[in-house]
Amino acid sequence: MQQPMFILAEGSQRTHGQAAQDSNIRAGKAVANAVRTTLGPRGMDKMLVDSSGEVVITNDGATILQEMDIEHPAAQMIVEVAESQEAEVGDGTTTAAVLTGELLARAEDLLEQDLHATVIVEGYHEAARLAREAIDAQVLDVELDDDTLVRVAESSMTGKGTGDVTADVLGQQVVQAVRQVADDEGRADRDDIHVHTRTGASSSATELVEGVIVDKEPANENMPRGVEDAAVAILDMKLEVRKGEIDSEYNITSVDQLNAAVEAEDRELRGYAKTLDEAGVDVLFCTKKIDDRVAGFLADAGILAYKSVKSSDAKALARATGAKRLGSLSDLDEADFVHV
Repeated sequence: MQQPMFILAEGSQRTHGQAAQDSNIRAGKAVANAVRTTLGPRGMDKMLVDSSGEVVITNDGATILQEMDIEHPAAQMIVEVAESQEAEVGDGTTTAAVLTGELLARAEDLLEQDLHATVIVEGYHEAARLAREAIDAQVLDVELDDDTLVRVAESSMTGKGTGDVTADVLGQQVVQAVRQVADDEGRADRDDIHVHTRTGASSSATELVEGVIVDKEPANENMPRGVEDAAVAILDMKLEVRKGEIDSEYNITSVDQLNAAVEAEDRELRGYAKTLDEAGVDVLFCTKKIDDRVAGFLADAGILAYKSVKSSDAKALARATGAKRLGSLSDLDEADFVHV
């Protein structure tokens, strides 16, 4: 058996055993100490300056750790802890990083007492179980009204910066958004709420849109720009001339044959618009391409159509309106689309 070969970059160092443990613990504690002073009502802001001279002032733990240039693998794990906390909860990133650093510091003391790392890990698992039980015992069984939820949202925004709009205003919009998508039991699907950023205005221009925003232009400039009481259809097919599965050639020897081929294409494309028009569709969202000629026929019929809509947007539209996603126009029924 040959010895394994390791190829490392120039300047790399390899440690193992106690030295590796000490290095990992020191790196983790250093990252935790970098954000520790931002915690609490007297927490201080951090001024971060990158290599290009851009300045960021914040006391948000996730932002600080994201802006820091961290290469040590153990320290990077604490950054990942904060990122997971931010993704799952949206707050508490500094606390997560500080707790992780403190656990490493306590583990260092236990390792000096010759406790095996596996024993320490088992002890931490048991401590986590006891902590969850203690937290569950402190849960208040009260109804969450909007005022309480707004205060929670305001607390989560503290330190993150809200521009020229106050946290209470944004908190109210957040609560309204959650209430808008919540089911009868008060549960909300996070995927039903999206944040769309736009340039050209300040934070105070933030508004809640009770619907789905699709960042698309109409497929034809002559289509209507607004439709009320619209029948909405969502289509997952191309509205263009059908192509065969295999390559084929047609030998056209006369003008009449050419005109016949053009007329056949025209009938097929007009058929798409005619089918949608006769079904009573007012607004069409198509996840595939729409031929320019079809778009023109749809505009003539007064149908507002959008092409190449992202699948995620189509899913959101279907969930919001209750319309079905159609794979073809055959046997199109009024039950396949909805009025909004």
